[in-house]
Amino acid sequence: MTALDLLRKSVHAFGELIWPRRCLLCEVPMSDASSPHCLCPSCETALSRDQFQTCHRCASSVGPHTNLDEGCLRCRTTRFHFNSAIRMNLYDGKMRDAILRMKHLQGEVLAETLGLLWSSTKLDTLKQSDPQVIVPIPLHRWRRWQRGYNQSEALARGLAIGMRIPLNRWVLRRIRPTPPQTAMTADGRRKNVLDAFQTTRLTSVAGLRILLVDDVLTTGATADAAATVLRAAGAAQVHVAVLAHR
Repeated sequence: MTALDLLRKSVHAFGELIWPRRCLLCEVPMSDASSPHCLCPSCETALSRDQFQTCHRCASSVGPHTNLDEGCLRCRTTRFHFNSAIRMNLYDGKMRDAILRMKHLQGEVLAETLGLLWSSTKLDTLKQSDPQVIVPIPLHRWRRWQRGYNQSEALARGLAIGMRIPLNRWVLRRIRPTPPQTAMTADGRRKNVLDAFQTTRLTSVAGLRILLVDDVLTTGATADAAATVLRAAGAAQVHVAVLAHR
């Protein structure tokens, strides 16, 4: 080991002593060997291990013997403009904590980190649809200004880096603000996002297979509204990837 290497090691050790590395989610102290994602092993496992089988159409949890030929009971009678939906996990426990933390400006690093973790733990699932470009669900400009960033875009950025697939955040925009949908019915959610999105002329998605990324999916109304305009713009397929299903 050279004198320069020793100096670097000493500076790093001093930095760890003054500013110890902590898990981005639970904030427990971590060693360098704990995780490449700045998440402790406990949080990594809780976030990435989905114990349920899921519906390929809407990403809902289903039983082990559910007939999914035409989707699950929750989505079988619903027409979607996206081809499939996958999730990283259920909206519960530490995943719920992570998503709530992502709603604030300081959650941007966490959101991108979760995208990297997702791509490293479930790459085969993410690439099943052979996507050519990743597109995040956009926020309206006023909501983005209030929050300071778009959590879905940061999540998509981490995915794009991990999957080595281009990220296109310019093709889709939200042209009107929509109120929070937490307390709305499924029909109310569909009406709330009707005509809320528009494609731009800055870039083309014609003939492309798109991975549309959002943080949470409940009824699929938002993803479907976005997929509708992407398909109208010529996208060959739209597959939805959400961090969690509520």
